[in-house]
Amino acid sequence: MFIHVREPEEIARLKKKLGSDCQTLLVRRKGVSDKIFENPSDDRVEAYEYNVVIENDGDIEGLRDSVSNLLKSYDLR
Repeated sequence: MFIHVREPEEIARLKKKLGSDCQTLLVRRKGVSDKIFENPSDDRVEAYEYNVVIENDGDIEGLRDSVSNLLKSYDLR
């Protein structure tokens, strides 16, 4: 299950509620992650320590490969 949440305190609350199996993921892109959007939800996205960070700084195939490698790293049986 994927849940899209950006606010660090909400991520922490959900992770606590869902338990230790819950993993957090940030997909970021240079030039976008550094921007100030003047929206607290967007501006504080990186104020949380995520389990996994994917750098989306290439083409779509590179992103697909990164996601594929991440999924392969989990035992999904």
